[in-house]
Amino acid sequence: MDKYVERLVRAGLTEYEAKTYYALLQKNSLTATEISRLGSVPRTRVYEVLNNLIQKGFCISIEGKVRQFRAINPQFAFNDFIESMDRDLARKKQEVLSIRELLTPLYEAEKNNTESIEYAYIVRERNHITEKLNELGREASKEIITFSKAPYAVDMDKPIERGYVEYIKGLNYRFITDEKDLEDESHLKFMELWEKVGADIRVVKEVPVKMIIFDRKTIVISLPDKVTTKPQYTSMIIEHEDLSRFFLQIFDLNYREGKRFEDYKHEKKEKKS
Repeated sequence: MDKYVERLVRAGLTEYEAKTYYALLQKNSLTATEISRLGSVPRTRVYEVLNNLIQKGFCISIEGKVRQFRAINPQFAFNDFIESMDRDLARKKQEVLSIRELLTPLYEAEKNNTESIEYAYIVRERNHITEKLNELGREASKEIITFSKAPYAVDMDKPIERGYVEYIKGLNYRFITDEKDLEDESHLKFMELWEKVGADIRVVKEVPVKMIIFDRKTIVISLPDKVTTKPQYTSMIIEHEDLSRFFLQIFDLNYREGKRFEDYKHEKKEKKS
């Protein structure tokens, strides 16, 4: 990877965005076809990448008989980008503070046992968690959204051996998975099986919380057990649509910032070559 492209990626652009912006910087203006050739960006992706760069303030579109694109001066482009990153960071901080206040009463109620929370309950031990997840999965009718993070209650070896995952046709499956976890070959193959059945998968550097949301109303949050020395989780199951909407906002924020699974695999392949 070119050193300038690599630094642009480290600064926060995707690889294709970095390649496109770098190509534009070297020419006064370029068509999408020229960008695809010079920047090694697939033609099927080039307009999506250009629209992302326009939204981020890195280039402009010049209308005409043949539509062209021109880079924005880095002095201005990165000032706007830094301001955007600051706004995103401030929003994330506010979300963290909000969820802290939202979840504290759940913890206190469980710890002190002074009040009953009818919409939340605790499930411990891997087999019980797996049974409950399977039950909720069978009952789902619209969507299952997953913040995927090790260790896993689901046995990945069986679907990998048989070559497919069990899924419900018509359900919308969306995943955000941890980049570190994909270094494990089994997890990578497992996510590829989900990719084959149409799941929408994004990759982030670090998944903030291990969580699944079923039909935008049932939340399963798995929290690490601090008592045992082994990597175990206790799952909190919450039936609460308002809380679900809040977590969905966090999911969508991370989803927008994540890499497409196919882009992650492409970058990984290029680094090896």
